[in-house]
Amino acid sequence: MSSTTLPFSTSHTGLTPPSPADLLDITTLQPHTFVFPQLATNPNIQPRVRLLMFFKRLPHISESKFHTWWETVHADLTVSVPGFRKHVRRYAQLHVTPHWRDVAAGLAGAPPAVEGDGIGNGDDVMMRPLGFDACGEMVVDSVEQWQEFASDPEFANKLLPDAANFMLTPIYVFASYENLIVGPAMPESGGRDGLGKEELNEKLEKREEKM
Repeated sequence: MSSTTLPFSTSHTGLTPPSPADLLDITTLQPHTFVFPQLATNPNIQPRVRLLMFFKRLPHISESKFHTWWETVHADLTVSVPGFRKHVRRYAQLHVTPHWRDVAAGLAGAPPAVEGDGIGNGDDVMMRPLGFDACGEMVVDSVEQWQEFASDPEFANKLLPDAANFMLTPIYVFASYENLIVGPAMPESGGRDGLGKEELNEKLEKREEKM
């Protein structure tokens, strides 16, 4: 590898950029000829923080009421918080109904764990579906932006009391940076697009011709 430039902030990723020796170690341990050389170095880190919040419904709340309430009333309360429009770039709800639980079990080839949330614990199953009913996704510019949104008085006075009506606690939080591989960057994010379909098709067609 001739280049080890990593154009991302260590404060954003929480990582120390690997040294050339580190990258060489990876290459030595896992020999690989890249079809897409741009993936060998320079990860496409997006200038955003992605937060995923996994949770379950309260046992006495029906599936239908849970999903309907979350996608209507709670969604409206969320985007109505004054701090939302200042700090949140994207808000999406991921709903897991019985149908999608079956889909996930089929894809994984295994049911959720009997106990707990189906989070990996070293069992002998390669994949297992998470045992949650929902996941909320929010994208912010920084952790500080999220903290400012969460400290808005309406967050505590309206959102949290409403959440207690249908969400089972604790809510499990997954915070991460994003390395965009394929697809466009979020509009107005300042991030670099990932690989496009045309580039994927061109490279893969050339690869197939050589095989």
